[in-house]
Amino acid sequence: MFLAVGAFALAAVGMTSCEPKEDEDNTQWGDYTVVGEYQGAKGEDGSNLYFITLVDNNIETTETSASGEGYMASICFYSSSANEPAEGTYNVDESLSDKTIHPGEITQMGPSGSYIIIIKDDMTDIVTLEDGTMDLKRGDDGNWEVRMNFTVTEGETTAAGEKVEINYKGAITFEDYSNPTEPEGDYSSEPATAPAEATFATATAFQQYQGMWEVQLSTSDYSVFADLYIIDSSTDINGLFGREFQITDSEANGTVLASPGAIPVDETTLQPQPSMYATGCSFDGQYITMTNVYYLVGGTVSIDESGIITIDAKSYNNHAIKATCTSAIAQGQAAAPAKVAAKPDVQIIRAHKSVK
Repeated sequence: MFLAVGAFALAAVGMTSCEPKEDEDNTQWGDYTVVGEYQGAKGEDGSNLYFITLVDNNIETTETSASGEGYMASICFYSSSANEPAEGTYNVDESLSDKTIHPGEITQMGPSGSYIIIIKDDMTDIVTLEDGTMDLKRGDDGNWEVRMNFTVTEGETTAAGEKVEINYKGAITFEDYSNPTEPEGDYSSEPATAPAEATFATATAFQQYQGMWEVQLSTSDYSVFADLYIIDSSTDINGLFGREFQITDSEANGTVLASPGAIPVDETTLQPQPSMYATGCSFDGQYITMTNVYYLVGGTVSIDESGIITIDAKSYNNHAIKATCTSAIAQGQAAAPAKVAAKPDVQIIRAHKSVK
């Protein structure tokens, strides 16, 4: 729930709001703060992807909590119209095509697509869409009329089939995110000298979400550490056994994701990105602190039939990175959390204790 509430709390830039009022057709318009996004042609039929995010102004939000009563909704939908969506009725449908609304899903990484956070009696629940429609109409004054009528999925406190109605009338600016600028990776922190070959004591795999496995390896004293992203559709850890994975940036199924280097998170902080290998590490019971980080960009990761992993990789500076593990990969019970703390002077990675 933290991810969802935090995302809404951070979405305030560019939002507009509207006071509640009643229309001639007895529509009760809610008091919402609203932001729109245009993300370009990403539909299966070439239609354009949009988001409308609404936050009830009766709700008070922080980075970690929400209180009050009302809805916070993020609606993901497709329209053949560019820059702004076409007027008309949109239906909940998984086809990712014109005039459809993605129903959404909730995974270990949090919600995606369309979802609604329902806050009642200071209790917070999150649901996705089962069925329903959204009607969009643009007035002569340039304001939008948005009528949402959804049937939602079962939540912790929400019954399956519950109805959610959201009505908004007011301005919506659809910010253009169709050509995002990706931050350039920085590899300058990689050492000029190659590391020694390592023997890991433990290897733990966490399914971040369907199609992505994170594997963390460490020596018994935590002095050497590796963090790998394996892109694979296997739903069980045993599906990774007896296979060899190429390290590449193709993002293809059955590969290990090559590191893009360290990505800037603010003006003074670089965040190293997997897949990577680090030496000179220490562990304080919660965090791995890394001294030397090697960014893996080529080579292979092999897992034998018994789950023993071998790394035969190449780093950005063309160093040979070789390591094996003495124990089979164990599957973690939860997704690994965010990797790097926002500290400019030290590289820190959060690690799970190995599952025995």
